[in-house]
Amino acid sequence: MYITKEKNMVKKVAVFLTANFETVEALAPIDLMRRAGIEVTTISLDQTLSVTSHQQVTVQADKMPKQVQVQEFDALFLPGGGLDESKYFAQAETIKFFAQDKNKVLAAICMAPTVLARLDLLTGKQGTCYPAMQEHFTAHQVEFKATNAVYLDEEKILLGRACGAAFDFGLKLVEVVTDKATAQRVAEAIVYQS
Repeated sequence: MYITKEKNMVKKVAVFLTANFETVEALAPIDLMRRAGIEVTTISLDQTLSVTSHQQVTVQADKMPKQVQVQEFDALFLPGGGLDESKYFAQAETIKFFAQDKNKVLAAICMAPTVLARLDLLTGKQGTCYPAMQEHFTAHQVEFKATNAVYLDEEKILLGRACGAAFDFGLKLVEVVTDKATAQRVAEAIVYQS
């Protein structure tokens, strides 16, 4: 298990899951983070711990929101998919906390970055999301970067384009939460080629 150098503490990432999440967008980054020694806690935003993806893969989340203090995590990750976006909007206060705290990381992939845009957390910034949803960026003064599979801004908001970027996104998330050497070790261990 890799442990980060900072205070020799294991980093912690919370992942919100809700019905119809995109399987690879959620599980590939979770896998990579766990390989890096990051403590990942999946949190169901549904009425049950059992959450089924858009591709009909059912996973058992670790916790319900009332069972954790999400603000104590180092990062919050929002997968995309065909999910009910209102579940994310119901967590707006928590999402905004991660966007505004310079010591935290907020990560979102596919359609999830459009939630951040609609919460006005990306106004005046550049970023990426699922291309068919870029109108949400335009409507909220966010510059869509079509060529970027992954985009990290200076305020530690990490955005991923879509399912095809899941490994690039996951490795970048490992790097931002821990360090470049840890991400490189994980990439080598899975024989990753960009």
